[in-house]
Amino acid sequence: FIAIIGWIIALVNFDVFEYKGGDDNDNNDDEDDDDDELEEKGEEQEERKAYYHGVMGCVVMTMGLMQPINAFIRPHAPQPGDPKPSSRVVWEIIHKSMGYFAITLAVATIVLGTTLVP
Repeated sequence: FIAIIGWIIALVNFDVFEYKGGDDNDNNDDEDDDDDELEEKGEEQEERKAYYHGVMGCVVMTMGLMQPINAFIRPHAPQPGDPKPSSRVVWEIIHKSMGYFAITLAVATIVLGTTLVP
């Protein structure tokens, strides 16, 4: 419950999905503007990283929030000695794969987020 509240606060207060991209119409050829162009490219790269960090974080949070739903659709485990039904095997493979993907994406999101700290 606290994670949901934190997620809502972050989505409302931070511009998670506000990547506007660069301005491709700027064709100024002055050499004095080279430093400004490099600075703008650096700022654009930071904006892009912040955008990806936000999107990745939302995907990870969504996957985590879907776990209670996953409990309702889980096929029941077989009785000891009975073979696993194919629906249970498929569910286990998908469940484990999504879990590993969520953990991997969460680590990547954290690493990307640490590069955004000034």
